[in-house]
Amino acid sequence: MVDGVAKNQVWVSPSLNRNADGSLYFSLKDVLAWDAAVDQRAILGRGSWQQILTPVKLNSGASYPYGFGWTLKERAGKPLHQHAGSWQGFVSVYSRFLGDELSIVVLMNSNTANPTTFVDGIAAIVNPALAVPPLAPIPDGDPAMPARFKGMLEQVRNGTLDPAGFAYVPSWFFPEEVPYYQDLLQDLGPAGPLVLAKREVLGDDRVYTYLVKFGAATWQYRVSIIPDGRVSSLSLAKN
Repeated sequence: MVDGVAKNQVWVSPSLNRNADGSLYFSLKDVLAWDAAVDQRAILGRGSWQQILTPVKLNSGASYPYGFGWTLKERAGKPLHQHAGSWQGFVSVYSRFLGDELSIVVLMNSNTANPTTFVDGIAAIVNPALAVPPLAPIPDGDPAMPARFKGMLEQVRNGTLDPAGFAYVPSWFFPEEVPYYQDLLQDLGPAGPLVLAKREVLGDDRVYTYLVKFGAATWQYRVSIIPDGRVSSLSLAKN
């Protein structure tokens, strides 16, 4: 979306677009065959599958819930293996709810869409126990964090966000993602107070999720920071 109008993605030469992570075309039958192969642990050996589905060990000694190509989560106390991706205007997610023998694949052709929302909704229809609990306020013992993170929202809005305060963000974050959020925040207007709804540790990162109102609408604002205090991710999505 550019100024509220749907635009085609900028063309990329095929000679520069031969990556297996983003330039493959799939039919529905291809996706079904892929899911069957994953379910049967086909093609690769047992050792390789074990590595693929084992959380990585970081240099700090902490583990991170990601294998070779899978985010390793839980839902309703049962394993959820998932991966999302995007490329040239397309977004997708592939989720396997192992305890329910359920696989959900969502493919979308808008780079501002959130396919994981569709996965969560479909999973809850199949099995209500798989519904994601709604976010709700929790006690916040560190008032310095919401003050800092609200200041970052204003820096994004004003175009003054400093890259020196970030680490490990993708190369496209500042040239593409930040201008998108800048336009969004200018349209939304002033932000209300940040209300902490979730705090978690993923590997070495501390991840904070806040509920914040813009007018009558509530949005989820998520920020991750590494041990030295720099930001490793930032996102804003409608609740």
